[in-house]
Amino acid sequence: MKQVLRFALLACLLGMSSKMMVAQTRYLDEVFTSVTVTDSVQYGQNFDVLYNTIVPLSMTVYTPTGDTATKRPLAILVHGGSFLPKGVNQMAAGNRYDSTEVEMAMRFAKRGWTAASIDYRLGWNPLGSQEEKASTIINAVYKGMQDVKNCVRYFKEQATTYAVDTNSIMLVGDGSGGYTVVAAGALNDTLEMWKFKFLDSLGQPFVDWHIWGDFDGFNGTYEGMYSYSNYPNHSSDVQLIVNMGGAIGDSSWQEAGETPMIAFHSKTDLFTPYATSIVVVVSTQDPIVEVSGSYSFMKRANMLGNEDVLTQYSSKFETIQGFSNSTTTEGLYAFDGTDPLTTSTIGIPSMFDPWGWYNASDPYFVGSYTFNPSGSPERGRAYIDTIMDYLTPRAAVVLGQEEAMDSLGLSGVKEVMVKGEGVNLFPNPAIENITITAKNTSNPMIAIEMYDVTGRMVQKESNINAFTYTLNRENLLAGSYLMKVVFKNIQVTQRVVLQ
Repeated sequence: MKQVLRFALLACLLGMSSKMMVAQTRYLDEVFTSVTVTDSVQYGQNFDVLYNTIVPLSMTVYTPTGDTATKRPLAILVHGGSFLPKGVNQMAAGNRYDSTEVEMAMRFAKRGWTAASIDYRLGWNPLGSQEEKASTIINAVYKGMQDVKNCVRYFKEQATTYAVDTNSIMLVGDGSGGYTVVAAGALNDTLEMWKFKFLDSLGQPFVDWHIWGDFDGFNGTYEGMYSYSNYPNHSSDVQLIVNMGGAIGDSSWQEAGETPMIAFHSKTDLFTPYATSIVVVVSTQDPIVEVSGSYSFMKRANMLGNEDVLTQYSSKFETIQGFSNSTTTEGLYAFDGTDPLTTSTIGIPSMFDPWGWYNASDPYFVGSYTFNPSGSPERGRAYIDTIMDYLTPRAAVVLGQEEAMDSLGLSGVKEVMVKGEGVNLFPNPAIENITITAKNTSNPMIAIEMYDVTGRMVQKESNINAFTYTLNRENLLAGSYLMKVVFKNIQVTQRVVLQ
């Protein structure tokens, strides 16, 4: 018996040592075992139509316990819930404590990120006319977008406190949170709000940005009453946007030079379309307006070149992640109804929120279970396994995580990232002046060129030889332009909007 035990112990030790020999890489693997959770952190305040008063904007922050790094990538997670509070939406989800957001925040923190799961302003009128429904829910997306950008600026203000690398920020939106983060990356020109489907019966846009402030929440007519310019000295720029089951209001919002995106979507989602169709609100079953789901907007993102930093490595990603891409569109992973636990078809008509699960004792459990009857912690985590395996290598490339890229054999991406993410612009949109700041302080700007939508050069500044430069719009009309910033051996193109 003793000899048997000795062999068993030896086998156990050998098994342990073999696991210890497997290389663990920060940002790709869970290299930390414990996470420090700080709840009820206020990242701003603003006017809330649901409560008709100023409300604090709160979040929960997750950081790796014992980490000594002073600059970590940041993941901001934005929950779903049909833009209504949990319970009001008749569902057991709809705030920063939702299962998906907590699970993913923990996983990011264990990989060495700072992560935050945020609450944001909610509220629309599901009992009004069709125009009121569409108008109020579009306004809810708009305010949610402002709050997400507010959170980005808060972390830039508090970068030292939370050990955040302000040039490595990712937004992750789940369900209606996906609508919010995609809008944050693409909705940046007031002309984009003048499409017919976003106009009321008087021909005016649903969103009155003069009252509620611009896309960042700045410059509202009633500043301090209906809008708050939280942390206006920082830009709202992020480096990567991740959508999980959301959509974009209109694919025409997308333009070349915008933030790279990654999307996860169920092909059989009956509420948020995988392609382009009418969105149906889950909790109320109301059809609202035509939107473009992940399939449509990721196709366009690739066509515009916004995914170029990733497309040249698509075949390598497939080998790295250990499973085949479900589509030929880089950055898009579509779930087709296959159960990740059994590899058989789940057999339900719509895969809604497949990565989520709910507390059976919650009084609104039945509402969520109705739309996701196969939801369970085991199944939800299995979906999140796939999401993390697909996402983390791509995030390493877009955010320039050198150790992770080296371990993946993708070191050559560093130069690509310098080309794609070489400058910060603030403010953007701009009224008169734009300040351009080079991220690489060893390579000064040489020249700046402005091009209109026809490709005609309309302004040029030469012999700059500086790391920061303030460009005056001079006589340029309001509208969208492409700014080309010229460095030695590098040219960076960014989209700018003049108001």
